[in-house]
Amino acid sequence: MNTLRYKVRPNSTLGWSANLDLAPDLPEADLLTRLAARTGQSAETCRTVATGFIAELIAAAREGHACPNLFELIRTEPISPGDVPSNDGFRTTDDLKLDLRIALLPAARTALRSGLQIEKRDQSGLKTPIVTGQNCLTTEHANSYRAGDYIVILGHDLKLNRHDPKVGVFLAPVAGGPARRCTTYARTAKERIIVRVPEDLTGPLRLEVRSRIESSLRVFTYPSDLQPV
Repeated sequence: MNTLRYKVRPNSTLGWSANLDLAPDLPEADLLTRLAARTGQSAETCRTVATGFIAELIAAAREGHACPNLFELIRTEPISPGDVPSNDGFRTTDDLKLDLRIALLPAARTALRSGLQIEKRDQSGLKTPIVTGQNCLTTEHANSYRAGDYIVILGHDLKLNRHDPKVGVFLAPVAGGPARRCTTYARTAKERIIVRVPEDLTGPLRLEVRSRIESSLRVFTYPSDLQPV
């Protein structure tokens, strides 16, 4: 059974995306050999038919034709993803960025995905903020806070841009409700953050540190809830 390998990367907002770990490019000659074995035709015949088929798809696109159902496997459509500063700026097909989109239909998509194993590859080198400890600055009690008082967060890769509204220390009520971004900091460094808890927060809180590293937003959720003292 074939295995498709992938790596994950953090999105610029919350969440993650997957990037396929591609195998080496498949040479044209190897693909024609496969096609010849599948059809019982010679590789040269397969090449002639394949290039003629592609030429006809291009000709149809030049005439503005989509092919919505080819062999119940693919659909093709001419597209124009170009953009210009003014509404009369499209003068050539290069301005339009005329291209041909080829998409799989459900049967082909099922054939692509079914019976295929996936494997997550090593993510070494992917930095994320890590919180190793937290305490109330006044009481020094671990995993605790006082509303309106400062807390100390320890860890690594914690340095924040205080002016980026998507990063920082966020506190969310464990009982439910949106996370609140803390805005008053006494210190932001790679290994220590000192930040003030908003005065109106109450009850157990969930602590998140969101940091932008290598242009991606990385998020760490502290495993222990903060208890009011």
